[in-house]
Amino acid sequence: MHRTLALFGVLLAVTLCSIGGWGGPHRPPAVFIAPGATDVQLRRLRWNEWQISYQASGSPALWYTEVPHQLEMQHWGSPDRVEYGSLSRTYSRRVPFACGELWEWAFLSFDPLRPHDVHIYLRRWIAVSVKNCV
Repeated sequence: MHRTLALFGVLLAVTLCSIGGWGGPHRPPAVFIAPGATDVQLRRLRWNEWQISYQASGSPALWYTEVPHQLEMQHWGSPDRVEYGSLSRTYSRRVPFACGELWEWAFLSFDPLRPHDVHIYLRRWIAVSVKNCV
């Protein structure tokens, strides 16, 4: 019985990935795009990892403060300490569903030599919990 439920949970997760678009978004989620961004690109690195790239306009630090603000408004959290001069931050969040959780992780880094070039790395995966399905 438990083996059948586990198989059902995995099939449900795969279905959610393919139908819901979590397996491979075709455009970057808006939460990662700073206002006024140009040349927005999404490049798949692995089956669950993407690089979002674009040119940020305005002040070089605008995207680096606006994107974290947008993430925090969408219930993303950062274990990193916010300090003056921090050049990278990580964010993550989990979204529970019937038989598991969707985990998302993002890495933002600031290159002072190219402050208008934005590169954000995003990973998504599903953790299936059989005990939550029973």
